[in-house]
Amino acid sequence: MHMIHDLFLSLSNFLHPHVSKIALSLAATILFLYGEQVHGVVKGLIKELHFLLRLLILVLVCAFGYGTLAFVFTTLCELGLEKLDRIYLAPVVIGLFLLIGLLAERKKAI
Repeated sequence: MHMIHDLFLSLSNFLHPHVSKIALSLAATILFLYGEQVHGVVKGLIKELHFLLRLLILVLVCAFGYGTLAFVFTTLCELGLEKLDRIYLAPVVIGLFLLIGLLAERKKAI
């Protein structure tokens, strides 16, 4: 058990300086997986509007909406990872990436 503790601590110490990059990769992957659904909801909400207005809204959503979502989600992920006790960083990061992989595989199967 002590060996696993030391392994997680060593891995967590290695990962800690890269928390901002890890958070960005988590946010980007989630947006990639579910961006199509967000885009579909927006298109469904604005389908009755004039073409030029729809175009403007979609440009704004793509240019600013996704950027804002990426920034906010990255910041929240980074804050959450920074608050973790150092020993838990590696298992949580590994678990999050496994969860995202599972979600991606599940989404592919649907």
